Amino acid sequence: MSSQQSKRLVSLDILRGITIAGMLMVNNPGTWSHIYAPLDHAEWIGLTPTDLVFPFFMFCMGVAMYFSLRKFDFKFSPKLALKIVRRTVLLFLIGWAIHWFSHLMYGLAKGQPWAVAVNNLPTLRILGVFQRLALCYFFGSLCAIFIKHKMLPWVVGGILVIYAVILGVGHGYDFSLDNIVARIDNAVMGPDHMYHESAGGYSIALDPEGILSTLPCIAHTLIGFLVGKMIIEHRDNRYRMARLLEVGFAFILLGWLLHYGIPCSKKVWSSTYVLITTGLAMSVLALLILVIDVKGHKKWCHFFQAFGINPLSLYVLGSVFSIIFGAVTLHKSADFENPDPVKASTLYTQAAQQGIAQAQNNLAVAYYTGTGVDVNKPRAVQLLQQAVGTDTLPKAAAHYNLALAYMTDNTAANDAQAVQLLTLAADSAMQQAQFNLGLCYDFGKGGLAVDHKKAAELYSLAAQQGLKRAQTAVEACYSDTLGVTAHNTFNDLFITDMTACDTIAGKQLTAAQRTYNSAVALAQGAGERTTVHSAVFDFCKAVTVDETMASCLFAIIFILFNWIFGYILYKKNIIIKI
Repeated sequence: MSSQQSKRLVSLDILRGITIAGMLMVNNPGTWSHIYAPLDHAEWIGLTPTDLVFPFFMFCMGVAMYFSLRKFDFKFSPKLALKIVRRTVLLFLIGWAIHWFSHLMYGLAKGQPWAVAVNNLPTLRILGVFQRLALCYFFGSLCAIFIKHKMLPWVVGGILVIYAVILGVGHGYDFSLDNIVARIDNAVMGPDHMYHESAGGYSIALDPEGILSTLPCIAHTLIGFLVGKMIIEHRDNRYRMARLLEVGFAFILLGWLLHYGIPCSKKVWSSTYVLITTGLAMSVLALLILVIDVKGHKKWCHFFQAFGINPLSLYVLGSVFSIIFGAVTLHKSADFENPDPVKASTLYTQAAQQGIAQAQNNLAVAYYTGTGVDVNKPRAVQLLQQAVGTDTLPKAAAHYNLALAYMTDNTAANDAQAVQLLTLAADSAMQQAQFNLGLCYDFGKGGLAVDHKKAAELYSLAAQQGLKRAQTAVEACYSDTLGVTAHNTFNDLFITDMTACDTIAGKQLTAAQRTYNSAVALAQGAGERTTVHSAVFDFCKAVTVDETMASCLFAIIFILFNWIFGYILYKKNIIIKI
């Protein structure tokens, strides 16, 4: 069959296969602390090769959607409605099942009872990759059925313009809880059911697959749908290739020009992100058509065809394997102990009653955060006050924790003393205290007069110790001519995490001190646990020069492992429809 007459473009399967292989690679590094830069997402604003993977798949789904709905002549019918609803529900259920399974397996690995690990619905993430696919498929299909296809380009343009305006007036490009995307998701789903994004060294409840940002994804899918329409209506591969390059280049250029006012960001799926990534997807598809369907170079395609024929089923399989590899234990060291906050709190109580200040501090943290005990903030403040009054505790931790208690609990509010305690902790070179005290000067909190210069000095001290958000604050001070108040609020930036003390060192410890050390081991988990993931990663470290290369090698091995199953399905001509 000639390339001119072929009804099925091999290049489409290859693009999907490359995309799925990419998704498996970027989601499964050997370690998240040593990732090869191109295999990591842009922190907030910007674009990396990794940020192309998911939008490429959304584009491919749109193309395939045209082929699928064309069988029904794009006309509504009970049969078509059932197909759309069934697939939408199935994708949602798969997304929820994977997240539930992840919590279950890691809960069991941490020593949680089965009844506790299985009941993780209170923290189940509502939206995610599969849920986004479901929503875009559902609403994209409705658009394709009920809107004339010649009007769809206007629908796409309208969505992107409206969304850009919403983000513009709703602080949509600021990494803060004032962001309209975060505000809607927090109001509808709640932070316990959302992904928490990190940038500049701090984290907020902002879901990259959230509710509002699904809107431009629908436009993204419709662009793929329109490309599918062009492919079907024009059988000449050279015309297809030229048209894809022409429109793709126009999209890339337009997105690049607009990104100065409408930043390109995957995290909020900005309108320029849609333009640039769909433009690149068209360009890559054009290149694949040239190489595969026009020139006939297909020998190298078999690897990616194994992924492209069953893309979603292999992505599900890869997600399940990833969870199992990270949860299944191969070996435990002799001193291994799963974290047990309840038992740790009992031992902290015993040591605290014996006057061990570190135990008083850590028990106070437990009461304040509700870790292993019921939340009891007045009791936490009482214990912290006792700990501060001793001479045996590392003062920085006690001063810092008591300052947080005073600043975050209205019943114990004492701004003047809180600032005094923060100052003492900062003078002890505690980086979190230096940063928080800098914020107090920057925003004029705790009775302090605004002093951006003093704030910048404190940020610099914390930054020199490696505190990432302090480094970001220093950069903001330079760009804003001191002060970080322009795009953030005090509550967004303030570090509210309390500090627990480590074990007590020494050869001759009292019984109470040994009890405290046992409590720390129980609270944190002791010893080492070897999983399938860590064992393979250790092998990768043994055969590579550094951990970054080992992380890449692990991802490649993981892809090859999944490819074996894909290749078996491919050779047996088995297609699993999801």
